[in-house]
Amino acid sequence: MEVVQNKLIDTVTQRLSKEWGTNVELKHVSFSLFDSVILDSLLIEDTKGDTLLYTKRLDLKFRSGFMGIIRQDLDIESIDLYHTRFHHYKDTSMMETNLGFIIDYFSKEKTEKDTTKKSEKPFLLNVDRFGIHGIHVEKIDKTKGEYIDVLLQEGEIIGLDFDKATKHLSVDKIFLDDFHFRFDKKERIRKPGSIEKTEEEIIEKDTSYIPFTASANKVLGQNGHFHFNDFTKEFIRTKYENTMDFTDLDVTKIEAEIDSFWFREDLWFKGELVNLSAKEQCGFILESGKAKEVEVSRKGLHLYDMELRTPYTVLGDSLEMKYRKMGYIAFEEDFVNEVYMVGKFKEGSKIALKDIFTFAPELQSNKFFNRSKDEVIQVEGEIRGKINSLKTKGFTLKIRDDFVMQGDFRSKNLAVKGEEFMNLKLTDLKTSFPTLRALIPGFNPPKQFDKLGQLKFKGTYYGFFTDFTAIGKLETALGRIESDINLKGDNNQADYSGSLSLINFDLGGWTDNKDF
Repeated sequence: MEVVQNKLIDTVTQRLSKEWGTNVELKHVSFSLFDSVILDSLLIEDTKGDTLLYTKRLDLKFRSGFMGIIRQDLDIESIDLYHTRFHHYKDTSMMETNLGFIIDYFSKEKTEKDTTKKSEKPFLLNVDRFGIHGIHVEKIDKTKGEYIDVLLQEGEIIGLDFDKATKHLSVDKIFLDDFHFRFDKKERIRKPGSIEKTEEEIIEKDTSYIPFTASANKVLGQNGHFHFNDFTKEFIRTKYENTMDFTDLDVTKIEAEIDSFWFREDLWFKGELVNLSAKEQCGFILESGKAKEVEVSRKGLHLYDMELRTPYTVLGDSLEMKYRKMGYIAFEEDFVNEVYMVGKFKEGSKIALKDIFTFAPELQSNKFFNRSKDEVIQVEGEIRGKINSLKTKGFTLKIRDDFVMQGDFRSKNLAVKGEEFMNLKLTDLKTSFPTLRALIPGFNPPKQFDKLGQLKFKGTYYGFFTDFTAIGKLETALGRIESDINLKGDNNQADYSGSLSLINFDLGGWTDNKDF
């Protein structure tokens, strides 16, 4: 029986090699007519003689038997792949990828069948379990400038169903262990005068096009590694320390759990993030990331009912980023001006400035932020806008134990050195001059002001860090002050102008002169 099986395989591989114009080899095969197939050392080369697919061993156990192939309804109990390599390639000398000759072969068969049949039954594939034991996938497309390399040591997919008519792959559970994903972006190489549509353009403009989609009830990943290089942009890591360089990302120790996962081929993702942890080479650590609903597309990132934790930061409850194209989140010089953010933070949220510097390094040029780089800010309320033009409404901000601010806030050019402008409408500000002196660069009023003790201010504040106007009512330990005053301060000097009204104010205590 084994001799007959291998004679049959020799006939099939020789026929495929001749019809495909390439080399197809299979060292050994054994199968049961009703329930199983084992392939040893399967090799398929492309038309240039390079390896397209190699697998050391492939085990299949059928529930439907070979009759399922005839019925186009394959019901498979299990598939196990061992030590597999797949190489997908395209350059400007090729009209299609190195997989094209196989696609054309089966498309040709389909066309020939269509001449005798009016309709074709949709192909259905059902797999109870798909085990992966060592796989290496390379996808190189020089016309798009994309180089993708995937390594997976162990993986298991439970409950796989594929509907060819709708191009939808549904899975019950995916488990990945020790996986590595590398994506390099380089300059696109096109034929002179060629115009290529992106996948996004095809999906948006071609109403007849059916995009590939996939869903999974649960995705689990551990021991993950992600590396991204964009060789079309200049690296920025040398400009700032401890800064995430989106042109050279290297993320390790990835642990992830996702429920109700959906994917569409134009880079649209959705699901519930049960947990995510990782470490980036700049030192940034995500200890835990959770969100009831996550949505990522080419135009935005949305996290709802979330909790993000680093060693210094705790954030909840929702975060949105909107951008005209995904590239704006990849380069720090565009991020602060182009990415529009909406953050809603519940009580207990806190942000470490060192974590903000990781994503918006230009803020290090701001004297206030740079001086306070080790501070942790407690926040509550809503903040929206771009980094360079943030605004809040009904916002509470607390620094240390002696600076609490409530009210509305607008800013401009926070990441432009010397042009930082703020406009605050404060319903309540509690602080002291020693705290203000420690937080605000160049603000160094005489020690006499420290006698005012705790300050409670209600009113407006607008201007620059060293040139601002304060209008409102100030409660101090010595009495009340109503002000419309401008202050200009730099180093150890401060100039004041405007008007002050003192109400029940202890001038004697202020001046150390008992005659007042």
